[in-house]
Amino acid sequence: MMTSSKVSLVDRAYDLAKGRILSAQLMPDSVIDENALAAELGASKTPVRQALVRLSSEGFIRILPQRGTLVNRISANDIRHVYLLRALLEPAASEIAALKATAAQIAYLEDLDEVFQRSDENSPDLDTHSSIHVGIAALAGIPKMTKIIAELQDQMHWFLSVRAAEGGPMPPRHRHTELIDAIKSGDPHRARLITEESIARSRAQITSQMAQEQEYGLLTGKGDTR
Repeated sequence: MMTSSKVSLVDRAYDLAKGRILSAQLMPDSVIDENALAAELGASKTPVRQALVRLSSEGFIRILPQRGTLVNRISANDIRHVYLLRALLEPAASEIAALKATAAQIAYLEDLDEVFQRSDENSPDLDTHSSIHVGIAALAGIPKMTKIIAELQDQMHWFLSVRAAEGGPMPPRHRHTELIDAIKSGDPHRARLITEESIARSRAQITSQMAQEQEYGLLTGKGDTR
């Protein structure tokens, strides 16, 4: 049986590596140094390897026998699929949230949005932005849907971080006031509509930029290795 301390080390290794991937500190195709991660955590390589297996199953890295562990690439098609799934799930989550949200939960979302608005307009706080969307999903009270939306937000975070690191344009920072107000007023139809329109605008902007830059292969190369 795995001890609680070992579980903690695996989680810490996972969070550390994933955080660096999502923030583009580890760029696509870069090597993940197991020894360095283990040394940083003050642990053996065993929990690091277990964390990397988890990241591999989530599509963030690829483990190549005899060659090491590399950060995956995220393709334009990946992002199109992310938007398709977001368009299916997030409007429904917003609609249900408008029927169930408490005053305390809404206040938390408002606080998150204020934190987001204080971030750099040209380099917005992607962690907080993801937290707003996942927070709204959580209000629907459907854990499986929240998990999927959280994974989709991770994919968006990763894509935008890599894009910014490579000098690509970032979407302008925007407020979530209208959506939060719709949830606050208990208006499920309006909450759904606002979410649908927001996702459609974001998708149109990103896909237009990718087309202009001819990013029809991978963001950092051509062809998909997954």
